[in-house]
Amino acid sequence: MHQNPYNGWSDSASRSGAPRPSVFGALPVPDASRRHAALTTFTMTSLDPTVLNCVVVGPQGRVQYRVSTDDTLPGYTVIKRLPPPREARSIALIEWHPRHPRVEVRGSVPKQDVRDWLRMSRDQTYRTMALREAQYTWAPDSRSAGQINLHAATHFFGRLSQHAPDSVLIELTADALQLGLLDTAVVVAVLLHCGLNID
Repeated sequence: MHQNPYNGWSDSASRSGAPRPSVFGALPVPDASRRHAALTTFTMTSLDPTVLNCVVVGPQGRVQYRVSTDDTLPGYTVIKRLPPPREARSIALIEWHPRHPRVEVRGSVPKQDVRDWLRMSRDQTYRTMALREAQYTWAPDSRSAGQINLHAATHFFGRLSQHAPDSVLIELTADALQLGLLDTAVVVAVLLHCGLNID
């Protein structure tokens, strides 16, 4: 009887019935939960009643953004960054036109239809986003229901996920933060989790 000398490196995928990797038994299988360990988390919370009225709390527990859809300005959602000690600064505006909502992100996305900026693929499995002459993809994670990953080519930049009925997580890599993708990720999280038609 022959035994695999690497059998002690068992993986949860083999016990769950998922297909084994092509390097069967030769190397330990990477743990998917550790694959993106270096993520900074921002939480959309205090939903009133949805992400159209909420705050975004940063990793130190400080409110960093306020999202408001006000009755005094019907049909508009304003997203403001709250960096202390200065006053809140508007970074994005979403106009909820009956035909096609429009979006503008100060300094990076000129005013345009949301469906043109977050373009749905032909097979409707992902969305592409143009930002500062780069192409990004927002695609559902096949391994984690409700999670949407952000990529550029093969580079992973972060993810959005419904954490609980009353919160949405925005998790970004250090590279994404350095590229200034946080403002955009907050806007995308509002659009993808608001429950309204954005196409």
